[in-house]
Amino acid sequence: MGGSDLHLRLVKEKLLLVKYALEHSLYSGVGDEAIKAVEEAIELHASKFNRHLGSHTERRNWARTHYSREIQVGLDELFRIYGDLGYDGRNGVKAKRAYELMVKILNSVGRELNVNLTA
Repeated sequence: MGGSDLHLRLVKEKLLLVKYALEHSLYSGVGDEAIKAVEEAIELHASKFNRHLGSHTERRNWARTHYSREIQVGLDELFRIYGDLGYDGRNGVKAKRAYELMVKILNSVGRELNVNLTA
């Protein structure tokens, strides 16, 4: 849903929200928005193929067929951290790791699309 311009705007917006949440110790927000930023980036990539991925599962499957094993493992870890922070949003170490994984994944997807998603 939405075109590539919308997905790009949402990636950047969610990246700003993650940075804000991390700086203000809003750790459950870091997990939520980090996942959403990565999923918007995956949707952006899929939109280049006129595809819309409607669920977490579809986005994770897209990642498994379009990105390196390292990114797939990072995405799996990010989803685990997202779940942990959603139920116990007090862990700054996990929130920082979620941020790092998000940036790594966004940079990888950005290289695929020849666009800087983290600027």
